Amino acid sequence: MATIQQYLEARVAVPLSWSHDGTRLLVASNLTGTMQLFEWAAGHLSQRTAEHEPVGGRYLPVSDRVLVQRDDGGNERDQLYLLAADGRLEPLVVDPRYLHPPGGASRDGTRLAYRTNRRNGVDFDVVVRHLPSGDERVVLDAGGFNAAGAFSPDGRLLAVLRPTERSGDDQLHLVDTVTGDRFEVCPHPEPAELGPPAWLADGSGFWFTTDDGRDLPVVARYDLAARRAEVVLDPGAP
Repeated sequence: MATIQQYLEARVAVPLSWSHDGTRLLVASNLTGTMQLFEWAAGHLSQRTAEHEPVGGRYLPVSDRVLVQRDDGGNERDQLYLLAADGRLEPLVVDPRYLHPPGGASRDGTRLAYRTNRRNGVDFDVVVRHLPSGDERVVLDAGGFNAAGAFSPDGRLLAVLRPTERSGDDQLHLVDTVTGDRFEVCPHPEPAELGPPAWLADGSGFWFTTDDGRDLPVVARYDLAARRAEVVLDPGAP
């Protein structure tokens, strides 16, 4: 039987994301003692980061720049960096007083969404950053624990998942990053858990999970034009 120490010292590797052309895989592994980033390509694994703190990351679309997420001293205040070719972390969104967990990136690789509590130290606003210029825009400041999700294929709409004050209850909002308008997907009177969307390639809608009015979650397809969801897979159906 394995000891606790053996479990604690176990080596793990977690796939994170593929490069744009699919030839490289970004991997997080604790081979060096802390979770660092490695790149697998052509059958070889090479180390990309060597930080004192554990890091996470993923490739950004098109450019394949590596977005790195790291806190300082285990304070859980995530900051965002870009990985340079020589392994240095170039600050992207860094203010150690606050948290900056990343959300989705637009498919053309020009915009990144993240959430932050820097407005008042409590509520999480959703920010969209234009990576080439560094310009930022707060697209949702409704308060609460908002989580920036996936951009629509054209990059205009951003999904924001917002847990409510009710146990086991989520709201899924789509925010227009140009006008700031937003609407809630599938409002529900009773508590329901909703999953983040997986957009269709043409942007006409997305797949998501929900347990609204059910004991088990189902897979639904949301039609953006009709603003209506249809259940397409119900594991509880006879």
